[in-house]
Amino acid sequence: MSMTMKDIRRHSSRNETKESRYCPKKSKAAYEFSLMGEIERSKIQEKTIAERIEHHTGAQATVTVHNHPWDITVDLAKPKRIEVKGSLVHGPPESAGVYKFQAISPEKFDYLFIVFVTPKGTIEKWAHTKDVKKLCKNRRKQASGYQLSYTLNSTHGKTVPLPECFHDMEDFPYGN
Repeated sequence: MSMTMKDIRRHSSRNETKESRYCPKKSKAAYEFSLMGEIERSKIQEKTIAERIEHHTGAQATVTVHNHPWDITVDLAKPKRIEVKGSLVHGPPESAGVYKFQAISPEKFDYLFIVFVTPKGTIEKWAHTKDVKKLCKNRRKQASGYQLSYTLNSTHGKTVPLPECFHDMEDFPYGN
């Protein structure tokens, strides 16, 4: 007799008995991200953002080592420091869910890119550090930095709208 999923879930420390929002039918990429650990997921997001910046600028975009104060350095006339933060959706599947971007320290970068890993795919946005500082102004800073939380497309009337300072990838000032 072999072990069943019921046996595994009953004794697992991972406690993943709840239904997931992510499935390969909605988005294979988002589903793969949901299965990864935070470090692996962030490395892929950083490398992908760096590739896109290189493609649009022709400038070298170097992903830094883990635990560096920022994630990507872009070699323009003046080097630009870019921080990338990603989030899976948090909360039970029947709720709207919240995306939490943590450990944000605006003094350490020039631009912040955020990656929403939604059940239907990813949404990438960016903001200038001056705007991120304004967003963090009235928040309590933790030892690792600030947290920004957003709810997208809520059907429960609790949407926290994404601030206008977050722009689409194609609007990034690639030449500056």
